[in-house]
Amino acid sequence: MTRRSWNGFARELGLLIPVAAGLILIIRGVVYPVVGLPRAAPTPMITLILLGLIGWFLRRAGRTWRDVGLRRPASLLGIAALTVLLFVTKLLLLPPISDAIGRAFDLGAPDHTFFNHIHGNVPAFIAWIAIAWGVGALAEEMVFRGYLLTGIAAVTGGTVRGPVVGILAQALLFGVAHVYMGPAAATSAGLGAIASGLVVVLARGNLWPAIIVHGVWDSLGVTLLFLKGVV
Repeated sequence: MTRRSWNGFARELGLLIPVAAGLILIIRGVVYPVVGLPRAAPTPMITLILLGLIGWFLRRAGRTWRDVGLRRPASLLGIAALTVLLFVTKLLLLPPISDAIGRAFDLGAPDHTFFNHIHGNVPAFIAWIAIAWGVGALAEEMVFRGYLLTGIAAVTGGTVRGPVVGILAQALLFGVAHVYMGPAAATSAGLGAIASGLVVVLARGNLWPAIIVHGVWDSLGVTLLFLKGVV
């Protein structure tokens, strides 16, 4: 997508960020205390609301989700290679980096206590696998690595500058979106978003490597929680 086709992106982002912040304040500050959910509970409904709002932005501007990466890959082999690369990076490279940052800045451990209810609970396991793919893998990648990365890169301009700024900006926002589990979790999420963003750029904007790895990664996490509980 050209820079001109994203002329309204700044206005869209100027609406999107306050809406997201307002939803977070309402849900975490009002709704969750009333229903008895803890601070470390996720908010998948916010991602879905933002996805709907972004879909409206795209339609108004004559764009579609294909324009931000939700399209058939030109090369299945290339997409498969990038998918494996991203998974191996998240499995082997990012954890020691995240741990080193956590120790250097004394970030503590991520707060995963909310997910204790998944342990041995088959209905909860099935529900969270569905959320992992529907909200985590698909919706989050469409919002962050699709719309935000593509839009920021387009309006920033430049062959290198735009993608770099897009990758870092969406990673920062993605990390902030996970701060409810603590600074260590936010740092890990941000690093993962950088890796996913880089792979999406290498895939010429195609989201499928990031979607597949995100879904598999979250599914493995939910499975471990089901089998072992929070460790």
